Amino acid sequence: MKKIVFALFFVSNMTLASGLSTMAEWVKAVPASSKMSAAYFHIHNETDKSVDLVKASSSYSKVVEIHTHVNDKGVMKMRKVSKLPVPSKGMVMLEPKGNHLMLIGLKKKIGKEDKVDITLEFSNGEKLKVMAPVKKLGGHGSHDHDHSHHH
Repeated sequence: MKKIVFALFFVSNMTLASGLSTMAEWVKAVPASSKMSAAYFHIHNETDKSVDLVKASSSYSKVVEIHTHVNDKGVMKMRKVSKLPVPSKGMVMLEPKGNHLMLIGLKKKIGKEDKVDITLEFSNGEKLKVMAPVKKLGGHGSHDHDHSHHH
């Protein structure tokens, strides 16, 4: 038993020592009938090498895609991207009207008390597990955007 506890402690310290972390995680609350939601957070990279977020997955959805917004002839449009660079000694923000993750083909309802699991995979082979609480987006100055259209 002591070997197992030591092994778990060692593995968890390796994850912390990787230099990659997330902050301010949240997933957008959506109606029960919705098949999509979005996830937002900050990715911090304390290492000397830049890495790319290349894949994400969640038990809550069939697919998780990395999206960004681009200005296409004066119109802001969402676009799926294959990777999201995270600079060395820097961070990237995933937020409404910017970079974000789309949870597509929701397998279960996202309730306001839920914490949605998301696994992030990076170009250096590292994985980060994120637990993002569900929050409602709204109020004055909301940066909400509609994900019901096709990409």
